[in-house]
Amino acid sequence: MGGADTTSRVAPGARCRRFALDHDRKVAVSQALGLSWARVLALRGLAMQPHTLRALAERLAADPPYVTLMVDDLEARGLVRRMPHPEDRRAKLVELTAAGRAAAARADAIPG
Repeated sequence: MGGADTTSRVAPGARCRRFALDHDRKVAVSQALGLSWARVLALRGLAMQPHTLRALAERLAADPPYVTLMVDDLEARGLVRRMPHPEDRRAKLVELTAAGRAAAARADAIPG
């Protein structure tokens, strides 16, 4: 009753170090894959399950036209493919190819 909960507090210096490490990892992953961090996030999201472009845009908190450009680029690189949505003829699902799954796994394996 008398003690304050300090488990959720993070010292400012620790926060800065964690931010620097996160930034360093983002740079390392982006350079290793030759992709922007936004495209890496798209790959990692698609590794969980296929998404429509709209759902992927929501997941990434990005504008749908920008996500379309990202998916166009990832598709040109052979990392994703569009396929018909099984329940909505108007929509397409985006899924990883084998190369895309390998790239997402490689991103996850880079230490940070």
